[in-house]
Order: sequence, then C-alpha cells, then structure tokens
Amino acid sequence: MGEGVCDMASTVANLEQEIKKLSQKGIEIAFAGKSKSGPAFAYFDTREQNGNVMIRLIQRTLKN
Repeated sequence: MGEGVCDMASTVANLEQEIKKLSQKGIEIAFAGKSKSGPAFAYFDTREQNGNVMIRLIQRTLKN
C-alpha cells in the first residue's frame, strides 16, 4: 500500500445499509464478520477505485 493512511475505521448506525451503498459504488467487501463478544464489522478495499485505503465499518452498538 505504501506510505500514508492505509486504514480508516468508523462506527455506523446501520452496517447493512452502508455495505449496500458501497457495493452500489463498486466497492466490494474484502472481509466481514462478527466476534463472539463484539459488534459486526466489514472491511472494504478501495485500491481498485484509486482510493488506496482500507475502510473498516463497525456496527454501532446501542447503550441501554
């Protein structure tokens, strides 16, 4: 990837909706999952679209 920013992470209110938005722009999921004790997440590789950065979206959890 070279020098500079290589990974950006953000929490989102609706992970599925954000996945759909990025997919419509041609940015596909590189890896996604959910840990046993944590929120769902998805990684996107934007290098094919000249973004040269990995985007990590994390499902925001609601506090009770």
